[in-house]
Amino acid sequence: MTSAADHSQFTVAILPLGDIYPRQIEFTDSVLKIEFKVNTIILPKIKIPEQYFDAENNCFRSRQILDFLFSQLPKKAQRIMGITENDLRSTNGQVACAGLADICCKTAVYKIPTNRDIIYQDASTYHLIAHELGHTLYLKHCNKENCAMNDNEVNPTFCENCQKCADYELKIRPGSLEDMASLAEALLHYRYFHQAASVYRKIISSYPHEPLYYQRLSIALNNEADKKEATKALADQSTELDNNKVHLYYNLGLIYLKTDPEKAKKEFANAIMMARDKKFIHKIIGQAYRLINHDAEKTSLHYQEYLRLGGDDQDVIDWLISRNQLPTS
Repeated sequence: MTSAADHSQFTVAILPLGDIYPRQIEFTDSVLKIEFKVNTIILPKIKIPEQYFDAENNCFRSRQILDFLFSQLPKKAQRIMGITENDLRSTNGQVACAGLADICCKTAVYKIPTNRDIIYQDASTYHLIAHELGHTLYLKHCNKENCAMNDNEVNPTFCENCQKCADYELKIRPGSLEDMASLAEALLHYRYFHQAASVYRKIISSYPHEPLYYQRLSIALNNEADKKEATKALADQSTELDNNKVHLYYNLGLIYLKTDPEKAKKEFANAIMMARDKKFIHKIIGQAYRLINHDAEKTSLHYQEYLRLGGDDQDVIDWLISRNQLPTS
């Protein structure tokens, strides 16, 4: 990595999936420690249960292996990276791939390259570690030739823009609002509803004026069949918005956010139209795009409008700076 930033509070767990050679584990550990400036935890080797493996195609089932990795994430780690000698399949199950990661969560895995040239193998491994970890830091594929996020080349480093984005995520402090929110969303994604509700309650106790987390708590509680508490969470959320119509449209936007982005956009537009405090509604819509969808483009649009209307939240400013999206005037 070209950055000299110190990310000493950020921790990545390394999980050998099967009987992985010590050299491969040590190499992965060195890349993460030395080049990414993060702490590491090397977990004991583990044999993957048969239900995660597709014996017919001799490969891991992509969705299931990422689910398994998340179940092994230590409390002290922000990310987990698996190492395997087995084939992997892309998330649609059709194409063989060298690595997998979930851009909305905290999990990544790579297959050890089989090339006999040890120098090329190390270069490929370095690229895979950077690329898959990059996805867990919410980086998408990049078309720049010198970037590790370019899916068509073997590169050891990020381009300048991807590096800035990665540095921002790597500097997030354990226990901060962003760290807790990221964990809560991952728990919700992987259907650990009880644990998700617990984290959302903790967030709300420290940040009671953030409407997004009441709605996310309500979803977790509904899936736990705790309808009374879920309803109360939405009622509490309503008090943080300026009228019932804003509350309705904003929540409809959140509901559609992952399943129908165009409907979400329409409902958010209705919420903005009805809101008395335009600055606040742009901030929380940007927050939703950022934390739930990791949609940098739409996050930027709403955060920029929030600043134009007089907002001064330093977290918003820092996020825009990391994406080179800070308005010039």
